Amino acid sequence: MGLGIMIQILVLTSPAQPVFQYGARWFQEPATGEFSFYLRFVALGVPTTALLAVGFWQFPGGLEKLKRLSSLRILLPLLASTAVGATTFWVLQSSVVTDDEYVYLFQAALLALGKASYPAPPLGEFFVNVFVVMHDGRWLGQYPPGHPLLLAPFAMVGIPRLLPIVLAGLNASISFAVLRHVFGSTWAWLGTALLLLSPLFIFTGSTLLSHSTAYLALALGILFFFRWSKEPRAALSLGGGLALGFLFATRPYTGLILGGLVALYWAVCIIKQKRLFDLVTLVLGGGVFVLFFLFYNQQATGDAFTTGYQAIRGAGQVELGFGPVAPGIEHTFAQGLRNVALLCVRFLIWGLSPVLMLLSPLLILAAVLSRQSRVPEVRLSAILVVGGMLSYIAYWSMGVMDTGPVKTYELLLPGMILALAGLRFARDRFGSRSVLAASLASCLVATSVLFPFQTRHLRALTDVIQAPHREVAKTVEPPAIVFVEGMQRPPYESWVFGRPNPSPDLQDPILFVRDAGAQNQVFLEAHPGRRGYRLSLTANQPVVLPLQNRRR
Repeated sequence: MGLGIMIQILVLTSPAQPVFQYGARWFQEPATGEFSFYLRFVALGVPTTALLAVGFWQFPGGLEKLKRLSSLRILLPLLASTAVGATTFWVLQSSVVTDDEYVYLFQAALLALGKASYPAPPLGEFFVNVFVVMHDGRWLGQYPPGHPLLLAPFAMVGIPRLLPIVLAGLNASISFAVLRHVFGSTWAWLGTALLLLSPLFIFTGSTLLSHSTAYLALALGILFFFRWSKEPRAALSLGGGLALGFLFATRPYTGLILGGLVALYWAVCIIKQKRLFDLVTLVLGGGVFVLFFLFYNQQATGDAFTTGYQAIRGAGQVELGFGPVAPGIEHTFAQGLRNVALLCVRFLIWGLSPVLMLLSPLLILAAVLSRQSRVPEVRLSAILVVGGMLSYIAYWSMGVMDTGPVKTYELLLPGMILALAGLRFARDRFGSRSVLAASLASCLVATSVLFPFQTRHLRALTDVIQAPHREVAKTVEPPAIVFVEGMQRPPYESWVFGRPNPSPDLQDPILFVRDAGAQNQVFLEAHPGRRGYRLSLTANQPVVLPLQNRRR
């Protein structure tokens, strides 16, 4: 079959080392070996897809066969939740992949206590981490409140990993509703199924990152707008405003760019139809969560207009809740263009490759240039994809790539709308039988390569992340304090390896804190009844040793 999927795309593109890994400049430069990975994937994947498409074309029937499946749309959210659940517990091993996930857990724990920050504990230097710090006597994380707000109920009952599973099902259902509005049930079923075969949708959607929550908010905002465009009602514009406002409270940068584009497009439509009350409800809905965001800032930092990020990075940083990873590093317009080009490549391969593998740009171009572009929903989707990508000329960080190009996650739905519009254009030119054969071939090639490759990488990464915790579980007897001494393995530069944040109230059975050498005894004496241990690396292996405790 496709010459063994072209010998499994030359044994998963033959990487000499993991394509993605933490490093000193991971947020600025393409990963080592990344371009050679893509070149092998393109050079071998395109002819393999063509060979398989010819084979699949021999079977009778076309897209009409999907009509009987469209009635089984309840399967789509179940499949999405199942896939994300399997990835969460088997591939990611219930482990964080980035530092940010620890921050969200910390902020969710705070919200579960009814707080946005916590009084800074004594000896706070033992707790300082990259994105969770002490500020003016307050202990807080740097991120906005939207995602931690959803995570808090799950954290309260001890099952935070259930949130990504729930969000996957919700996002699949809402995506189907959006696609059905534009293309009908049959095409919506195809588009949602292709979305579930996107490595970006599954792997990033299995983490505790905020992108799934942002996707939910943006998809709801788009759905409300599409329904309003058919039947204008103030209730729909209010719902859309609430959804887009929640997007801003979750990821302010994404909210201003993508949510702002939807709101602006919607406002123009409202003004053309002279339904100014709908504009008022749209603004009021968004204003609810803007005010919530400001109130959260007030509680977290003491100033409504100072975000957690600004509190951590310094008042001189003008940010939207996120911002540069390392302020002060030069970023030119040329670097911004390179940023956008790389993000586009990553998005097409890791996000949309199951849609006629690597031909998505042609499909999107066909949709834009054909009569499909006159469909308002397709036009809005094109604006979102183009505007979202171009915004990264200024915002230079490429973001973590271990689970896919996370910064493009919210573009999956508008990207899929454009891809389906292109598929419909292709169907009109070449027939539904050809489109279905090419789609099946594309899915087979993309998923048979990207999922095994990414699974292998993430298992190796989470094995490293989990190793110190497994050693602690074998050695440490609670209640205890574990002093963590430099668990990063070169070239990793992240405290995700070995040191999670404690609960704000310090009631964890095992407290993980920074190793401060001789000062450790002071911390132990401040927490009587806890045993002391030191966690460090010896010959690249985590080692846990008990400390000599002098108790009073």
